[in-house]
Amino acid sequence: MALPVLVLVLCGALWAVGCVAAQLRCTDVAGAAARAAARGEPAAEIIRRARTAGPAGATVTIEPNGSRVSVQVSAVVRPFGGLATRLAGIRVTGQAAAAVEEVIDSSPAAMGAASVPSGAYDGPPAIGRG
Repeated sequence: MALPVLVLVLCGALWAVGCVAAQLRCTDVAGAAARAAARGEPAAEIIRRARTAGPAGATVTIEPNGSRVSVQVSAVVRPFGGLATRLAGIRVTGQAAAAVEEVIDSSPAAMGAASVPSGAYDGPPAIGRG
């Protein structure tokens, strides 16, 4: 009688660890997605990468809030990796926010750089040839 109870407790503990791991993945992915959105990357690309990196079946929500952008990643974790579809799953969620970054034009013309004539730089000096 003790062995089935022990197996049941072990399965429950493993599922709890899986839920915590999925929640941490959601939080990590939300943070990366928020930073990408703050840099101005396309939302479709951010969502695609977040779904790929997040737990199976993850949903991604991006919400711009003025000078901040918030990202929420959530997924349903089912016992035994989804093999037991009749058992209820637990929804785990990760959220992150980042300040929207200013876009700076770093082209040479915008930076006021003078053009370097062709052939003006011949590379580093030769050392120890001989």
